[in-house]
Amino acid sequence: MPSYAGEIILKLREECFLDLGIDPALDREAALEVSELAEKHGFRQNLPDLWGRGDVAIFGPAPYVVRDISGYGLKIVADSGISRFLVMNSLPDVIVTDLDGPLQEILFCQRNGSFLFVHVHGDNLEKVKSNMPLFGERTLFTCQSTETYDLFDFGGFTDGDRSAFIADHYRSESITIYGFRFDNPVPKPFGNQARKLKKLRWARRFLEELAKQRNTSMLEGEVISL
Repeated sequence: MPSYAGEIILKLREECFLDLGIDPALDREAALEVSELAEKHGFRQNLPDLWGRGDVAIFGPAPYVVRDISGYGLKIVADSGISRFLVMNSLPDVIVTDLDGPLQEILFCQRNGSFLFVHVHGDNLEKVKSNMPLFGERTLFTCQSTETYDLFDFGGFTDGDRSAFIADHYRSESITIYGFRFDNPVPKPFGNQARKLKKLRWARRFLEELAKQRNTSMLEGEVISL
């Protein structure tokens, strides 16, 4: 598949990987293996029709206040943000996940109509492989490798900023991000907070570059607007 990330984002990702000690060769190997398995399991790597949705909202795991989400044409949840989102008694249109979040809630949403963008990288290969039989047909596998092996690369790095790149790919008129904190990440059990903080600082850089590509400024505060 072609990469939608663009040369500037790919260069930024190289810098990110070098800083974090990520081996891109492992990402390429994981992408190749998942590509072959997806074909065996009958997954068709076709982009879902999410065009023309207007304003897009993305929801992360940090606390946020939003009184009305009905005005958003496309609602995307970034992985572990799903638990907080479901409290609003609504289902997201899309979940972007590398399977770090609550899998049962993610699968519940898919069974009820949500589309999954499942991201593959060197560190989660076994998790993707073991859970692949659970995914429904509304699943698209993504990667962070320039050699995409039938997986899509939209750009970005973490689930949150990758969600914004996906929204941009679908020509969203505006992108609003709730529950995404760069300087105070939501802790995960057994997680490395220092490394998470470093990753989120890179996420900010990816979003700043996306804002430039959209000819706008990234407005930060209680919510992030692009």
